[in-house]
Amino acid sequence: MARHRQPAAGAFVLTMAAALATGFLCIRLVWEYADWYEYLSLPPFAAPFRLLALCYGLQWLLLGIGTGIALAVPAHPWEQGTILRLYLSCMMVSLLLPVCLLRWELPNIAFALAALLLPLCSFLISAAARADRAAGFLLFPLFVFAGYQGYLLLGICLLR
Repeated sequence: MARHRQPAAGAFVLTMAAALATGFLCIRLVWEYADWYEYLSLPPFAAPFRLLALCYGLQWLLLGIGTGIALAVPAHPWEQGTILRLYLSCMMVSLLLPVCLLRWELPNIAFALAALLLPLCSFLISAAARADRAAGFLLFPLFVFAGYQGYLLLGICLLR
């Protein structure tokens, strides 16, 4: 009996569209405040703003692809719901983090969000890897970037 793949393709398209829309919304919200980043006291190995913006774009792209692949696998609805909730949580925290840092100039809250993003990413990677190993591998750079964001924001908060 052949599998019915239409909902899976729809989930992939929806996760990609939501991730790209979040990325464009973030760019729209913080781009005019990007100059403020250059005036912060930055820790060693701090990336320039344009490189961070590129990493954020890749983060949302991988988030959409990895989650779409994980949701495309036939799984129990409870597991798919967990993956979807973790995806939305990671996406919203990833959106709020640069907005808090650059637009609202709240680095302490941005650091708290980065500290929250790290376990959220690890839970999402774990849930997605249970559904499909390739999805877990695609989402692993999110964990690395979340760790770097935590380091960067901790350095900004301590050097203030």
